[in-house]
Formats: sequence, structure tokens, C-alpha cells
Amino acid sequence: SAMAFAASLAGAAFASCGVSVAHALEYPIGSKYKCSHGAGNGIILPALLKFWCQSRQARIAKMAALLGVPDADKMDEAEAAQAAIGWIAETRKLIELPTCLRDVGGAESDLDELAEVAVSLQRLIDLSPVPIGAPEAKLILQDAL
Repeated sequence: SAMAFAASLAGAAFASCGVSVAHALEYPIGSKYKCSHGAGNGIILPALLKFWCQSRQARIAKMAALLGVPDADKMDEAEAAQAAIGWIAETRKLIELPTCLRDVGGAESDLDELAEVAVSLQRLIDLSPVPIGAPEAKLILQDAL
């Protein structure tokens, strides 16, 4: 029941503000490697948050406390942002999700194609707080590889 409630909350959030680059990057991953949408997003999310940290560090740092990272309120902004990203990466392992693109069959040779398809999903790319084109998408994918 808790998972169903969480899914309902997520659906309400998506309906009001949309989804963004993680989903744009996941769609070609799910299609090419036949992994679930949730697993693909789990693979991408830490790498995307690292990329966004360059300009959205304060917002990502706030996630640490919301995620229950111990002593998040005592950390400086950079440390808290990294702790939030680390928490997400560690949780992937705990719930036995793939942790990288290689886990689902990803290869360096696929990254250009994946990046191009992702940035063609303009309605999702436009919701990014940081401009993202194919070069940036490829960097995120490389980090997730």
C-alpha cells in the first residue's frame, strides 16, 4: 500500500510539472536494451544529478535531508548534494536495480545514438533547469555507463 501511495504521489507530481531529462535519456535506453522504465531512470538519475550540480547544487543539497541522510543539516551545500546523490546510488543497489548502463547491455559505441534520440524529445529536454544538447546528454550517459 505504501508503494501504491508513493506511485500515486509521483503521478500527481508528474501531472502538475511534467518529467524532464531523466525520462528523455531513459526512453532510448529502455527501447534499445529492453530494460524497465524504472530501472532505466534509476541508472540515469545519479549521473543527471551530478550534471545538474554545476548550477543547481543548493536544490540537490536540500534533497539530502528529505531523503533522510544522517546529519544532512550539518553538511555544507556541496557535501549535502553529493550525499543525496550517493544515497540514490546506494539505494539502487539495496533494491537490486541495475547500477549502470553496462548492467543492461550498454556500450560506449551506443552513446551518440542514445544522446541524439534523447535530445529529440524536446518537450522533456525543455524542462531541464540546465540547457542540454547532444554533447551534454552524451556526458551524462558516459557517467552512467
